Amino acid sequence: MLIHRVIQGPMEDEDGNILCLCLVEDDGELYDDELYFETMLDAITFSHHFRMSIEPINLTTEGSDH
Repeated sequence: MLIHRVIQGPMEDEDGNILCLCLVEDDGELYDDELYFETMLDAITFSHHFRMSIEPINLTTEGSDH
């Protein structure tokens, strides 16, 4: 699963979950999906990557638990 960019977020939903709405590629298909994080700092750190780089994040090789 490749994350191409953060569309919206980080944010907290009505249940208190921290998430980012992202553009995701999986098996050649692009779609918007919500990625959930343990903390707001984790979400901010994740989203900051896309402010500094256009490189997608491969969650299967990054070892991320998001």
